[in-house]
Amino acid sequence: MIRKSDMSSDPGQGMNYWRSLQELADTDEYRNQLENEFPGGVDAPGGMTRRRFLQVMSASIAMTTLAGCRWPEEKIVPFVNRPEGVTPGTPMQFATTLELGPVANSVLATSYDGRPIKSDGNPDVPLSQGATPAFAQASVLDVYDPDRSKKVMHRKGAQVIESDWASFEKFATEKFAGSLNGVAILAGASTSASRNMLMKRAAAKGAGIFLWEPVCRVDEMRGLAKAFGQPAMPQLDYTPAQVLVDFDANFMQDHPTSLRNSKQFSAGRKPEEGHMNRLYVYENTFSITGGMADHRFPTAHGDIAAAVWALAAELVLGEGLPLPSDAGITRSQLNRFKGHKAGGEHIAAVAKDLMDHRGHGLLLAGLRQDPDTHALVQVLNTALGNVGHAISFLPIEAPRVRFVDELVHELNAGHIETLVVLDSNPAYSAPADLKFAEAMQKAQTRIHLGHREDATAKLSTWHLPMAHFLESWGDAMAWDMSYLAVQPLIAPLYGGKTVTEILSLMADEAPRDSYGITRDAFDLMTGGSGSAPADEPAFEKKWRAFIHDGFLKGSGQDHGQTLAMAGTALEVPRDAGDLGPDNLEISFLHDQSVFDGRYADNAWLQEMPDFMSKLTWDNAALFSPSTADELGLKHGDLLELDYQGRKL
Repeated sequence: MIRKSDMSSDPGQGMNYWRSLQELADTDEYRNQLENEFPGGVDAPGGMTRRRFLQVMSASIAMTTLAGCRWPEEKIVPFVNRPEGVTPGTPMQFATTLELGPVANSVLATSYDGRPIKSDGNPDVPLSQGATPAFAQASVLDVYDPDRSKKVMHRKGAQVIESDWASFEKFATEKFAGSLNGVAILAGASTSASRNMLMKRAAAKGAGIFLWEPVCRVDEMRGLAKAFGQPAMPQLDYTPAQVLVDFDANFMQDHPTSLRNSKQFSAGRKPEEGHMNRLYVYENTFSITGGMADHRFPTAHGDIAAAVWALAAELVLGEGLPLPSDAGITRSQLNRFKGHKAGGEHIAAVAKDLMDHRGHGLLLAGLRQDPDTHALVQVLNTALGNVGHAISFLPIEAPRVRFVDELVHELNAGHIETLVVLDSNPAYSAPADLKFAEAMQKAQTRIHLGHREDATAKLSTWHLPMAHFLESWGDAMAWDMSYLAVQPLIAPLYGGKTVTEILSLMADEAPRDSYGITRDAFDLMTGGSGSAPADEPAFEKKWRAFIHDGFLKGSGQDHGQTLAMAGTALEVPRDAGDLGPDNLEISFLHDQSVFDGRYADNAWLQEMPDFMSKLTWDNAALFSPSTADELGLKHGDLLELDYQGRKL
């Protein structure tokens, strides 16, 4: 903490510390906010002193409290036959995995008398090293969320009736018998081998497979495919990196390896050991990474791609950096960005720093950047000799899926009779201009599997409660290709099912439960046929080790490969134009508390203050001070944003 300039004159009171920049400035506006933060006191009724009023009210409250102290009657099941080795009151830990979109985090979940109460990082997994993100820690609370879906709901016309799993399974068995032509499956992104295996079976029966994930690294994959001719996953190692340039990447929080990134980055900032890495950040919002930067350059989102090109121009034309063969860019393209305003006045110093540390630098682009920007960043990493040191690549097989915009086109064309939405809420989170909610209703049958009766559930003919990951069997793949286990700590509280169980109901002749599906996938991943043997000691030993450790030992990759450039021509970004009060840029991005909205009901995350604004349980439109002054805005103003006919 930094001390406030005006100290208390009373030695017994100690020093005062400021808790925000507004408190340090001590403006009239801030003082008014403090005065209005809590409502003023209420005057006592006439003829009664304040003391007497409080006595009467205290007595009333006490009587009301005593009247409500009777516990509601609840029937419990006694733990008569305790399992061997289980001691009441002793916490137990189980290794499992939280998958948030395409990012899997291995965790150790703590159970107390059969109830999940806490999750920590798995110390044996290299990507986490015992750490865990806030979403994994808070996810335990979602198990006990009173707003979770508890029943199978069936909509018949305007009437919604309570149903059950037996009725739905009977309907699904008849509906999905034989071909799946005319059926579309829309799911969130996942790295699960068992889920992908069942998706392929459903596609082989004629189903269309579509993907929608609001926060995803699809453009990064496309960019690497453009740069190297094949999709790949970049593997980062900050240990040798002495100069880092972050273009809206927020690698300490938004990257799949953010936990390890933060530890490695921090290890490189120890002046007592004789060295300090240097971090440059270009971003249009506040981030943890930007807060740690040695040099932070506020940049409009529409100018970040141009800033990458400006750096490339300075490196090649200014510093004489030779480009690799088949780089996909030309000097004439770079000439357009030499001295471009998006690069700022310090771009030459950044380029020189990178040149002085060739082979010991790293450039990164964020998930909101377009594929050409990602490709250019990897061209520069290759030219600077960073590939093979701070960054390498793991080639992957591109999943054969289509995206939500193509699904909307198919729905509007009347090609989809049955739509199955699995663990996704596109009616809320899909881009507004797609009008997904309208298109969805053109499918005759609409099935939704989810944790809550959300916007998509309310438009579905069948809504199915989904099991929480702490109630599920499954698998996932970490960013370094480690094969991870998902195992339950508790039976589904409300009889929820997993995504794989619904897919098995659609794709398999004999539907399987999630335990059997996961064992079959594990058998396939360990060199088997994909059908787990029963009572085979060698398999059981491997399986037990897998679920005990939480991951398959030896499956992760310490380092990736060096890939050759493909020579695909890259396109330069369009000019964003000059921004000002009459030409504002609006930028929507995922929140560090509620993510894409899926954690809006999680009180722990809502109570977590934003690291910069300190907001809790709230959202705000953030403006730079100069723009706010030009628009006549001040803290606490209620605004209406109008964009292309839509208002917020």
